[in-house]
Amino acid sequence: MFDYTIAAAETLGVDADKVAAWKEIRNHMELPVELGSDGEIKEWKQEVSYNTDAEGNALGDPRHRHISHLVGLYPGTLINRNNEAYINGAKVVLNNRGDESTGWSCSNKFLLWARTLDGDKALELFRYQLAKRTYSNLFDTHAPFQIDGNFGSAAGVMELLMQSQTGDIYILPALPEVWDSGEISGIKAKNGAEVSIKWSDNKATEIKVGPAVDGDVTIGYDKGNIKALDGKAVDFANGKYTIANAKAGEVYTFSTEAAPEPERSIVSITDSHVTATAKSGDTLMVAGYDADGRLVKVIAAAGFDTDISGFEGCASIKAMLWDSLDSMIPYAYAEYAPVN
Repeated sequence: MFDYTIAAAETLGVDADKVAAWKEIRNHMELPVELGSDGEIKEWKQEVSYNTDAEGNALGDPRHRHISHLVGLYPGTLINRNNEAYINGAKVVLNNRGDESTGWSCSNKFLLWARTLDGDKALELFRYQLAKRTYSNLFDTHAPFQIDGNFGSAAGVMELLMQSQTGDIYILPALPEVWDSGEISGIKAKNGAEVSIKWSDNKATEIKVGPAVDGDVTIGYDKGNIKALDGKAVDFANGKYTIANAKAGEVYTFSTEAAPEPERSIVSITDSHVTATAKSGDTLMVAGYDADGRLVKVIAAAGFDTDISGFEGCASIKAMLWDSLDSMIPYAYAEYAPVN
């Protein structure tokens, strides 16, 4: 609670005096997550090994449907992929708790397993939920009905395909092996971005991201086959790529292949237009000359399909494609003599 409240206040830029006090209190509290001798995330202060104190006494029901000490895994963010020991500790707890449970608890375990990034185990819980903990009318079973199981299972499917609770947007983070191909569209990340994914052979083939606010957006994807953003080559170094200064309302598309670079050339030049094919950053220059070969007009075109009707009266018009205005390395040239 302190962590989330402090983060919210700092994000909003409010209650600076209270934040200082909250941090002081927070720094004097016990560690929020502790590991026992079995590697498990401890449920009890006096716990040594799983559900057992130093004298070997059981501390509670070792297979209880409630797993409150993993709230930092789901729906929280304290236990996450950035701390492998915590993730493994959560798995120890889940394995000891077992799969058998009421409807809502089964969905909760589905979500928890998804957050540990074990998609195949998570799918086992989802199937168990549907086969054994769902009535024929699709109501979740819990004497007689509890909506948590229905909502939880739907949320679990999303967690298999995308996770964003730590800020970065991870694509197919816990995809079950048998879900080898598919697509999903319009799902929302925690930062409000809208995400669509297509995948085949257990790898993404297309990822679309539409930010809700301006700013950097980091995409996590570690399968190595996504090579382009909007047709231009990108590198997912260490399994991440940041769209710098992303704009709200835009849609950014990742794909497996970069578009081929266009051949640089002057496609056509007429009385009214110059058309060129070029690479990003190139400059199209257009110059007009009189009958004596003297330069009378020159422009750096705004694009590569440019109106040159303003060159009327020139005896000749020359178009030059440069790499930039600084180095002026020529790539293509064309000349046109208007019929006056």
